[in-house]
Amino acid sequence: MLKILPQTPEAHDIVKSLYDENADRLGEGWRDEVKKYLKLNTKYFREELVADALAAKDDAETGSVTNENELETLARLDWAKAEPILKRFATDTMPRRAVLAKTLLYRQYGPSRTSGAELSTDLKNIVENRKALGYSRDRAADALLSSEWTGRDEWFLKLFHDPTLRNLHDGFYLRGPLVDVVGRAPDHWIPIVTRLLGSPDRAVHDNAVECLIQFQLRNARKDALTPLLPWLSDPKWSSASDRLRLIQSVDDLDIRESVPGLIAVLNQNVDEAERAYAANSLIRFRDPRASADLRRGMPLIVDAHYRQMFIAALIAAGGLPDRDAASDIEVYAGTMSTEEGSKALERAEYAWPKVPLPVPVSIGQYLAERGAPSEGTMSILLTRATALESSNRALAESLQDIVHRWPSVIGDRDIAVRIMGQSASARSIGYALRRRETFAKNCAEAIATAKTSAGLPAGFLAVLSGDVPRETELLQGADKGAVLSLLASARLVRESLPLDQVARLYTSGDVQLEQVAGAFLTAEDSPQAREIFSAKSRSLMIIGARQGGAIRGIIPILTLISARANCCR
Repeated sequence: MLKILPQTPEAHDIVKSLYDENADRLGEGWRDEVKKYLKLNTKYFREELVADALAAKDDAETGSVTNENELETLARLDWAKAEPILKRFATDTMPRRAVLAKTLLYRQYGPSRTSGAELSTDLKNIVENRKALGYSRDRAADALLSSEWTGRDEWFLKLFHDPTLRNLHDGFYLRGPLVDVVGRAPDHWIPIVTRLLGSPDRAVHDNAVECLIQFQLRNARKDALTPLLPWLSDPKWSSASDRLRLIQSVDDLDIRESVPGLIAVLNQNVDEAERAYAANSLIRFRDPRASADLRRGMPLIVDAHYRQMFIAALIAAGGLPDRDAASDIEVYAGTMSTEEGSKALERAEYAWPKVPLPVPVSIGQYLAERGAPSEGTMSILLTRATALESSNRALAESLQDIVHRWPSVIGDRDIAVRIMGQSASARSIGYALRRRETFAKNCAEAIATAKTSAGLPAGFLAVLSGDVPRETELLQGADKGAVLSLLASARLVRESLPLDQVARLYTSGDVQLEQVAGAFLTAEDSPQAREIFSAKSRSLMIIGARQGGAIRGIIPILTLISARANCCR
């Protein structure tokens, strides 16, 4: 709560009281954290704060000043104690500490006082000195440009001629004083800095780009990034950093003028990530002009994740007709069905260095596993699966499985037909159960027919439609096939069934019924279900619903049911 407490004397006194009462009892971690808060925000522990400020010194390894925060805090809380320390530090031999002291003195005096004016001149010289330490130049610029004074903007803009200010290295840190100033007041500076783009002085141009490109991703601003669009078409337009962030930001800002530049990036001799994210940004714009370049650039993308971006962009651009998509899915399904092909798919995902798949296999894999084929593509695939049933049954079943995996009218209706014909696979029924609400809407006719049907289809379709009266009717009846399929399906969607009827089946003496009813009771796991178990057996049992998807759970029970009818293969 220390971060949100009001900075008032009353709140400070309460925290100090809590500290005094609990410091010994609550341990070192609590004690240190609360004491640090009191020292850096309140009147308490002032002498310790003074001692910490006096211990400030240069740290050449990190390019900073140790105890910088304590020295700044003392200047803020107790200027009378801080001023003599800062005056002494400002004249000593530690260059970073000296500049820090000068900036704190300058902030207190302001540019109007004589002492402040002298410090202003000194700090300006430090900023302009290309041989000065990065920390010193950065701190001096920050102090000078954080307040208003006559000629401030003109002096700031002159700094853009200095190429060394773009990337100031000092120890661990990379500093950018120009970027920081623009970032603090974007509404003021963006229009001004934008006018510097295209300057004949390359340093001015690149510094301006560096200042504008910071407004990216979550902080993206259209007024800052639109002037940078030439950078897309020509990667050498600027040597500033973060061109990738421009590529990643134009879609969220809906900058449609970026489309020609993004298309140009797809086949540039640049990092693979830049090409891939150009494709990713193009997804939003769904521009057919991108199709040819996406096709041309895709074979050169090695990373599987980046290639998926190209594929998604190609689909969004309308560059993947249904027949081509169906052909690619079949190529992928054929690859997946062989040992050699499975290893190739695994290498593409996990091997290093990356081993790319053939483009048709990549597209087929994306559509099968991530992209959801169109209804037209699914129709072609189902027709093709039917044609292959006699010559290549494994491939036919694989194509059917891909279609059934995705929610679609044509896929759901094909599953319904196969359920009625007792030829649906366990996986297909599992897919339908996982989306049974949309399945019921897509297959209303088949469900209506099932109300008068019998056997395995009746139980499956009763649960798929969520028809509780029909479920109860079947459960109480003597149609063993319907009861088996009903219990197996109900278990997976956590359908509530009358447990007295399930108990009757669990103790019926029919091995199949008992096993399927037992599986339902195990997943249902209520006190009543436990009583049913204990009444029949005193042996140890592990009960409760298994974690995982419907498909994994349905296969064992449906395989058991298949002993009665060839419902799953």
